[in-house]
Amino acid sequence: MDADKKALLAEAVNELIEASDAQAMFKTLTGVHDVAMKGFPVRMTGRSAVLNPLLEMMLEDPERADRVMELIDRKRRERDLDVLVAPGFDRPKYMRELMADKRARLRRLVNLWNQLRPAKDAIKGTVRMEFERTHAERWYSVRLEREEDLRSAKGSRLTNEERTEIIRKLWADVDAELDALEDHVQAELRRPGTARGVAFSFKVNPKKGNA
Repeated sequence: MDADKKALLAEAVNELIEASDAQAMFKTLTGVHDVAMKGFPVRMTGRSAVLNPLLEMMLEDPERADRVMELIDRKRRERDLDVLVAPGFDRPKYMRELMADKRARLRRLVNLWNQLRPAKDAIKGTVRMEFERTHAERWYSVRLEREEDLRSAKGSRLTNEERTEIIRKLWADVDAELDALEDHVQAELRRPGTARGVAFSFKVNPKKGNA
């Protein structure tokens, strides 16, 4: 890392240690990082633009970024300030596990759905990709709606713990939906092939939009 980049990173670190709005800036940073992890070329803007060097490090070298965050929290503790990252929270690991869990649920959904279709009509290739994208977007829309509902009820931003709880509850609901689909599939498979259908009502849908 050249001298200019080191200076910019040091400025970002100092902001998260000393700024009165460091916690709000860190929440903005984690939100932009979530979007960047999905492949979108996003950057911090306005007041938070100073944190772009840290955002780049989080994307390019997560382990080093974690060490920097440990330094920031240690310095904040020395000043009797609240830490920014929950103790023991491994964000890169959390994101990997989150994406792996979502892919596993999508595979389960596709496998169950294909059991209701003739083998020659199994969804695969680009059709499968579109099917998975549609259902992933459905789940994500529900998450955003639940976050907005809670934010409106509170009248303030959500904490990391509140967002995590919303995600946990969403996946529990998705798993329950997949369990119901599996029961539906088993019932259909006991029927004669000519009498089988694919009618199934998905329950995890946003209230505002297509159900």
